[in-house]
Amino acid sequence: MKNIIVQNSLVGKILLLLSVCFLASCDGFKDAVVPLEVKVENVPTVLVINGQIEKDQKAWVQLSYSLDIDTSITTPVPYEKNAKVKLTSNNGQQEEFKYAGNGIYYGSNIVGEVNKTYTMTIEVNGKTYTATSTMFKAPGYQAAWVNELKIVKLGIEYVIYDEQWIVNDPSATRNRYLFQWWRNGVHDVRIDWCIDDDRVVNANEGLRLMNPTTSPAANEYTVFRAAEIDKLTYDYYNMYEKIVRGLVSVASQTPYNPVSNFGGGTIGNFRAVSFSSIVVLTPPALTVSTKTGTPEVSFPLNVYFKKYNLYWSTTPGVTKNSNGIKNINFTNPSGKAGAYSPPNLKSGTTYYFRIEVEDEAGNVSILSPEASTVVVK
Repeated sequence: MKNIIVQNSLVGKILLLLSVCFLASCDGFKDAVVPLEVKVENVPTVLVINGQIEKDQKAWVQLSYSLDIDTSITTPVPYEKNAKVKLTSNNGQQEEFKYAGNGIYYGSNIVGEVNKTYTMTIEVNGKTYTATSTMFKAPGYQAAWVNELKIVKLGIEYVIYDEQWIVNDPSATRNRYLFQWWRNGVHDVRIDWCIDDDRVVNANEGLRLMNPTTSPAANEYTVFRAAEIDKLTYDYYNMYEKIVRGLVSVASQTPYNPVSNFGGGTIGNFRAVSFSSIVVLTPPALTVSTKTGTPEVSFPLNVYFKKYNLYWSTTPGVTKNSNGIKNINFTNPSGKAGAYSPPNLKSGTTYYFRIEVEDEAGNVSILSPEASTVVVK
């Protein structure tokens, strides 16, 4: 039996990350430098604000307070529960938010629209903080895809995945973009990433990017989201990404960084965003049993995958034109693992297997790495 191990792509990530960062997004303050003279060991508690309104959705904001740099990780987050939050738009709409717990306040009436400008006003402890953001049209994707790469470590062959995508980008216009990764329905906020296209060369009015922060693992449903953002939101995420990736020194991590569009004495950002989304799927790794009788091909399931298509051949290099079965009827429908036993396999023959997955929208993955076994009867 031959099983190929699938892992995250870590090869060259540090080098790629640094090269992309210096090329694209790590000098975002050169346009608007904010002088700071606050020592990290002597800083006051400041208000932390994280707010957003998205196209076709209602607005929200979470309010809390910064903690001392030496505070234990087990210390509860000090949320602000008694603020007054108001949202207004440039067409005269306005509303007050309602508190929902854990420092989160929600709007109830205004729904995000492209080309509208929104202002969030927060009153707390006798102070007023205001931030404004305009929602730009979603940029749109031209394409996204996954490549399979094979590496060998200590005699073991590994498969890693490398994704690339192309975002629509007018080459004659300066734009800034925010990117998000959603893995199996979960937003990985640690790798939110931004770029200023003034620092890259566009081709055919498309911005082509490749795994600037991470790569998909096996058996993942990954959604890439992109939104055009304003300069202050770009500056916020530009500094934010540096901090969460450890690309800045401790001395520069004062409570006034990342830069906030709510003004001095705060950490945070309010943004109006319209996202474009595109999906890529990575197939699960296969395991083939070697028990006597018909071999069983098994693999982990994913709730976002609605179809599993298995292919096999007596020679390496299984393709979609090989023998196969579409939309497998599982013999082990436990919800955690799938399995299938192909019929009429010849005793003493080596068989090679690969699988592909589809989601509800019809997006299809590449074929999985091959797994093989000799049929013994």
